[in-house]
Parts: sequence; C-alpha cells; structure tokens
Amino acid sequence: MAEIQSAQDLAGNAELGSSGQTDMLQPDTHSMREAWRSDKKDPSRTLVELQHVEKHYGSLHVLKDINLKVTKGEVLVVLGPSGSGKSTMCRTINRLETVDSGSILIDGEPLPQEGKALADLRAEVGMVFQQFNLFASKTVAGNIEYPLKQDRWREDYRKARIKELLEFVGLSQYAHAYPAQLSGGQKQRVGIARALATRPDILLADEATSALDPQTTSEVLELLKRTNARFGVTIVLITHQMDVITRIADRVLVMSGGAAVESGDLYRVFAQPQQDITREFVSTAINTIPSKADVERLRAMNQGRLVTVIMREPAPEFDITPSGQRISAMLTHRNITNSILMGGVQEVAGRGLGAFTYEFYGADGNLDTYIKQLRMANGIVDFGT
Repeated sequence: MAEIQSAQDLAGNAELGSSGQTDMLQPDTHSMREAWRSDKKDPSRTLVELQHVEKHYGSLHVLKDINLKVTKGEVLVVLGPSGSGKSTMCRTINRLETVDSGSILIDGEPLPQEGKALADLRAEVGMVFQQFNLFASKTVAGNIEYPLKQDRWREDYRKARIKELLEFVGLSQYAHAYPAQLSGGQKQRVGIARALATRPDILLADEATSALDPQTTSEVLELLKRTNARFGVTIVLITHQMDVITRIADRVLVMSGGAAVESGDLYRVFAQPQQDITREFVSTAINTIPSKADVERLRAMNQGRLVTVIMREPAPEFDITPSGQRISAMLTHRNITNSILMGGVQEVAGRGLGAFTYEFYGADGNLDTYIKQLRMANGIVDFGT
C-alpha cells in the first residue's frame, strides 16, 4: 500500500504528458529547459507567487486569503502548528492540492490545471516528502531515474545525472540497494536526489526532517543548504521544528488557523516578533527565553522581581535597535542587587540573539525607576514579583 501511495504522489508530481514511451526520447529535453531558463534575465525574480488563495475541505476553511511571494534562490520556511494549513499550502504550489479561488504563479506563469503543461511545470518543482515515498521495488538508482524517464530524458543523460546526484548526496555505493536496506536519513537523501533529478528551480520540502533523529536532521539540513548554495535552488520548507528554522531559513512565514499571520526575514521575525503565536514559537527556539513553566518555577524559588532582558544585536535594515546594553552599569548607585537566574545568547542569521532573566532586589521606587529606564533602551519583559 505504501508503494501504491508513493506511485500516486510521484505520478502526480511528474506525469508523462505524452504517449508514455520513455526510450524513444528527444535528444535535448533537458538542454531545451536550460535554454528556456537562460532567457529569464532577472536573477532576483519572484519564482512562486500566491494571490488571495482560498481552500476548503467541506466546511473546514483550511487556507484563508494566502498571499505570498518567494524570490529566486531564497530559503523560505513555513512555520505553524498542526492543522495550520502549512502543508496544504505547500502542496498547492505544484497542484497536488487544488484551490477554490485565487491565483498561483510559477516564474510569472499561471499554474496549469492539467495535462502536459502541468507535467512540464512539475519538472521545475521538485518535492521531498516526510515519509520519503520511495518505490520499494526500485533500487536507489531506479528511484532517482523515475522522474527523468517521466521527463523524457535520453538514457545516457539519465545515467550521467544519476551518477552526479548519487555523488552529491553521498550515496554512490548504494546505487543498487533497495529502500528497505537504507536508514531513514539515507532514504531522505535519496528523496532529495530524486527531487533534484530534473534540475528544478524550486524544491518543496514538506516536513522533510520530522521523521528523523537530531543527528540525521542536521545531516539533511546541511544537504539542503548545499543544494541551495550549489544549484541556486529556491526552497520552500514546511516544518514545526523550531531548531530547523534557525539553521536554514532566509525568511519565515508563520501560519495559524489557515491564515498567514506574520512573515519576514529570519532575524526580524525572531528578534522582533509581532504576533503572540510567533512569540510562543520563538521562545521555544531561543531556549534562553523563559516559558510560562519557567516563570512559574522561578517564582516558586525566588522572591525578588523577575525581569527578562532580550539580548540582540542591532539590525538597521529592519529598524531593530540593540538590546541588553549597559545593564550592570545602570545598577550602579541605585542600591539594587541582582542575580542572573537563566540565560544565554545563540546565533540567528549571523547575529546574536538570546535573553537573560534577572532577579532584582531593592526599594520599590528604585526598582520602578530602574526598570523604566531599562525599558527605554532595551527589550524587556517584567514578570513582577
């Protein structure tokens, strides 16, 4: 049954759109596509655009007025809780899911509805699945070859491309192995190689690391980063894993209840979140920001005034001012004592971001004055006593 589902998903992602004969191939199928790409002059063009996209499953409104642009070469991570609509939105980009209304453009062209035009477009949009979706009866090489046959590549071109991709994902020695003989990480690397087979401009990765352990997740993320850097492939990655976001994203889209509630460059969203749900996600990714449970625990153990100070570097391009400056200096001569209860700083998008939670003791008036001045120059959360 799993293989049947895999075949259905893959056939939907790379249909023949012709007589089905894959041995009588045009000699320059992939070179024709390369020539077509060379006509696209703007290297920073929008490759994916969703305009007012709506979708229902019966009475369930799963996508609500989604508007999104994804630029060539960027890595967009779509974040949200289960049921937020993020995977459904991802699957509309190559029409594995239809929409009720709105428009989807791929490289400026409307998403085809069916037939050969849709099959040709899907060769430009590779997809990596959470559960790998490999053909159990095909070897590793056979799985990678499948979309090349669907795209009508000549046999010698197919063999060369398979060899190149096996080397790229580090699985050359497994060309004749079957999926059952591979680890989860190896299966996902095959999935990535297969998704890259037809040299797509866009790679959709739907929860591509959710079924993997932390070490394997790191390896797959590194492979996706190399894919983006080496081939310039635009990546749309769907996840609910916060550590994934900080390690790969250029830009973030946050979804909740079928709606896109916040988006922006990674550091802007993390350093200055605008929505409550985004703040909750950020607090789990930046593990030095205290959770509600952390605050309750700290209050039970400490009687002073609890204040968390956000530590961030300036980002003038996002109008983000520095935070976490001159805290100790501002305590001088105020008869306020303090202790650090938890905290630290980590790197996000090449900049420092974190938090320190303090316990302050002192006369109430002195504390109020100090915290008011602290707030003027820093991002803080005053949890009180």
